[in-house]
Amino acid sequence: MEFHQLISAIERHSPDILEENGDVYFGGKVALREPNGIALVGLNPGGIGLPSIRNNLEIFLKDSGKEYYSGFIDQCWHEPEYSKYETCGLCKLSLISNGIVHLGRHQKMILKIAEVCGFDLRKTVAINAIWTQTRTAYDLRLYLRDKGFPRMEEFFRSKFFPIFQELFRECRTRLIICLGNGVSESSFSFFRAALKVAVSDVVNISTDYRDGRYFMATINGLKTLFFGIPHPSLHTLSDLGMAQLKKCKAEICI
Repeated sequence: MEFHQLISAIERHSPDILEENGDVYFGGKVALREPNGIALVGLNPGGIGLPSIRNNLEIFLKDSGKEYYSGFIDQCWHEPEYSKYETCGLCKLSLISNGIVHLGRHQKMILKIAEVCGFDLRKTVAINAIWTQTRTAYDLRLYLRDKGFPRMEEFFRSKFFPIFQELFRECRTRLIICLGNGVSESSFSFFRAALKVAVSDVVNISTDYRDGRYFMATINGLKTLFFGIPHPSLHTLSDLGMAQLKKCKAEICI
């Protein structure tokens, strides 16, 4: 899949969201063209002051630096630089000395998962479930209400899920790691509801959500595994959860 094909899918399915402030994709273009079968899906972009989704798609399309790239290790997530697509001084120094930005808690957790499970973040599809920008899930809830949009779960199902189905088909995605595994208002819960997977079919690794949970579903004729981790900006995935995620990746043959 080329990045312009992702733009075309958005224009076909949800043209009305293009003028909203936000962002869609924070992986590399090569991850779409030469996918490794894994996707990382967050909730929505944080920060404040991003341009419109349409403008961000155009910026990304024209940026040659986004070929072999990962927002988790190549992009400064510190404010206000994050929302201006700039790089702070601390991240510039880290890029020179370490080849990656100065990582925050969220980014460190994802980097650890990639290292333990053995996949290249720069060849991994990285995208949010909802693309409008708010600082928190609570702010997103208020934003949707004020805009007259449906509640989060329905907003995702109607506006974004058809695009994800196309994306996963073209990239032959088999493992989706959801960054947040709450029973509501998380990418994990959105996919479960959109795919009509019963709550009873979700495998809880333990009674502690920090150990993760997962379910299987068929998308585009392929058995696909959705693994929900605790939101990495708040909690780390436990060693037990990490071991199960690694096992799930092996069982899905990635």
